[in-house]
Amino acid sequence: MEKKHIKKILVTRTDNIGDVVLTLPVITELRKIFPSSKINFLVQSYIADLVKGYPGIDEVISFENDLTFKQKLNLVKEINPDIAIVVYPTFEIALLLMMAKVQYRIGSGYRWFSFMFNKRVYFHRKHSTKHESQYNLDLLKGIDKNFVPGEIMFFFKTDERTLKSVKDKLLKEGISPDQRYIIIHPGSRGSAKDLPKISYKTLIENIHTKFKSLYIYLTGVEDEKKLIEEVMIKGERVYNLAGMFTLRELVTLINGCDVFISNSTGPIHIAGALNKKIIGFYPQSKPMNPERWKPLSKECIILTPIVDDDMNTIKPSDIFNAFQKLYLGTN
Repeated sequence: MEKKHIKKILVTRTDNIGDVVLTLPVITELRKIFPSSKINFLVQSYIADLVKGYPGIDEVISFENDLTFKQKLNLVKEINPDIAIVVYPTFEIALLLMMAKVQYRIGSGYRWFSFMFNKRVYFHRKHSTKHESQYNLDLLKGIDKNFVPGEIMFFFKTDERTLKSVKDKLLKEGISPDQRYIIIHPGSRGSAKDLPKISYKTLIENIHTKFKSLYIYLTGVEDEKKLIEEVMIKGERVYNLAGMFTLRELVTLINGCDVFISNSTGPIHIAGALNKKIIGFYPQSKPMNPERWKPLSKECIILTPIVDDDMNTIKPSDIFNAFQKLYLGTN
């Protein structure tokens, strides 16, 4: 592979928010290897707003739901990449790239359709012996078998227009945007095992009682409003903000919080990429364990069940102690 001849690169990651966030270090490394090449990033349409303008990405592409296979194939042919890196391997993506005659098609060597990749990298994610970001970066060994990644870094930026939009939405809800706040994100949309509702409610009550000037924002998508109503308490400084923000706005909101608390789900990886203080609740079993899916923040406390994967065995007192440790900066 003559690197000087590589003009266009396509990276595909067509699953969920956290998966896409943890693929961004691949973009950063590709930009180092191919500083002059055009890098396209194929993601689900609802995630496109999250990564538009991200350093290293020249164009974000998504397949709309109503596109036929032929239309998708024509789109890939129009992109005309020299290299395609399939981070989340699916049969459709592999077939599209092969039919589009992409010169170098990099993907996992352990899928039944892996013969469609002509640069195969062999590892099993299901064993969960590495972090997801490291598995993603390992795919770059399809370009250089001796590839060694640098320090993982993220480069999300907050622009003034988005910041103003977030502040305006908070003001509309009667919330002063200048108050200190934490974010609790109690849902996961089935991506992992969740901390019980009663544990979230107890945590909110404890924080609300002890930290009387601290605002508590509960976030989620629109259809998680009911869940949030079930875990929140009535009182000042506690707000249900489910469905209020776009993904880009959520990045801005998370960037301003003092502590982010959630199950293993997409927004916890946004918080990790922003290097926020984080408390995460994770089961111990593979492939959902924190070894593979913990957020990449320097100040992060992960709590796992005492018994098997029974999230009820995470003690509320341990959660509150973890919060105080992070928020107050105590040992």
